[in-house]
Amino acid sequence: MTDGNVTELQLRATVGPEYDAADETILTTLPAAAPPAWAGTFGLLVPGSATAFKLYTLTATVRERGSNAVTVTRPG
Repeated sequence: MTDGNVTELQLRATVGPEYDAADETILTTLPAAAPPAWAGTFGLLVPGSATAFKLYTLTATVRERGSNAVTVTRPG
């Protein structure tokens, strides 16, 4: 991270092709200096299913900013 105010990275996801912040699930929280890596099958167990993901940056004052959503679809 180049912003010294960022303390953590948080990966969030919603099941389905469109990201819905009201229905998001936190998948992992990492220190800002850690490589942003996660492995899992959240929402993608069934062929043809989709999950939308966002990566958030968080500061010590609990401010956050999310990335654009990225959707992953499991091949059918």
